[in-house]
Amino acid sequence: MLYSQPFEILSPKDHIHVTPLVAEEDSKLLENVDIVAKKPVYEQQIDRLVVNVDKSITSAGSTALDVLERSPGVIANRQNKTVSLGGKEGVVRMINGKETQMPLTSAIEMLSSMSSENIKKIELITTPPSNKYFCFEIRLFPELRKGYQI
Repeated sequence: MLYSQPFEILSPKDHIHVTPLVAEEDSKLLENVDIVAKKPVYEQQIDRLVVNVDKSITSAGSTALDVLERSPGVIANRQNKTVSLGGKEGVVRMINGKETQMPLTSAIEMLSSMSSENIKKIELITTPPSNKYFCFEIRLFPELRKGYQI
């Protein structure tokens, strides 16, 4: 370590001469470098908010409905079996890109029994195309849904 001798500047007109410090080159070769990138829990896109459930610590041990309830702008009423997004009822539900035709009460029962560990992300589409309503889409991990038709 190189240090200069302590000095004090008492006024702006003081002239101080400090002897130059010369550092010697000391290079070391690294064996490897790990670069780690982490996805954020929430990603704001142009037309949707993406909740990366697999990156959320709070979703561990929860159900899909619990995670959906904690998502911004979503209100899930378990007693009345309704889900609203941005204050709008009649939300379209999609799973892995396919619109579900099941009644909302059945969808809520399914979400309340589905583990959040099966969910990769939830997309809350708040600016849908003109022919669609507000919707949320649940993306499951591909390896967990093999053999199942949803």
